[in-house]
Amino acid sequence: MEKNVVEIASLDEKISTDSVKNIEYQGEILGYPKENVELVVKLAEEGLNSESIIGYHGTSLESLKEALLTGSLRGAMKSDSEVGMIVDPEHSFFFFPVKEKFANHPLADKFHTDAEGPENAEMYAHLLAGAHFLLRDLDIGITDKEAVEHAKSIIVWHDYAFSNEASESIKYFEEKGINKKELMKRAEEAAKHKGVVLGIRDSVKDVYDMRDPLQNEGDLSIQIPEGLSLKDVAGIEPLSQDGWDFFMELQSELRKGGIEN
Repeated sequence: MEKNVVEIASLDEKISTDSVKNIEYQGEILGYPKENVELVVKLAEEGLNSESIIGYHGTSLESLKEALLTGSLRGAMKSDSEVGMIVDPEHSFFFFPVKEKFANHPLADKFHTDAEGPENAEMYAHLLAGAHFLLRDLDIGITDKEAVEHAKSIIVWHDYAFSNEASESIKYFEEKGINKKELMKRAEEAAKHKGVVLGIRDSVKDVYDMRDPLQNEGDLSIQIPEGLSLKDVAGIEPLSQDGWDFFMELQSELRKGGIEN
């Protein structure tokens, strides 16, 4: 994966004793629990360089913001819609494994090369980021699986000008009072968002059963009804400027109050 030229400054810089004392009485940073912010900023500083990474998961900035609030990443949601049908049970969490870390896995021959894994995660991150931004922009929200799948179809249509489900998805939004012209205008802005790639920590191998999601995409899934803890993430890499801006804002707010190293 090509390294982004924008880097977050290290949180290991010296912070004054008075500032550290001030932060002791602050439970939140920008509305997020302070301990989650500290963890996520450190993960963004680490990027995808950790030796403990066993796989890559692409997601949206909106999903990561939700995880900042709850401390965990939500799994996939089931839908009655035929668009983007999920074959795994609800709460499945998908990632592209690092092939060399799963050399003895019975599905190893299906896994992508070490370069292809991150690239596939980037593609999915972009798709989900565009869909989530579009839904937020339309005041629909991102918790309805059917809405998410239709929004993803619109992003695919925008990016590649082909999608078998595009007409169905356009109709879906028109029934919600959003005409096609307005939808495409908002989709153009939404498609600029690229999301983030998460490096999955090797600790998950000891806790979860790895499954083949049967979609022949070279990925694995785990069942996480309680959500995947942020502590099971080994690194984060934003893929577009809005992501870097968000992490830099988090870091700036931490430094204003001070944090304990």
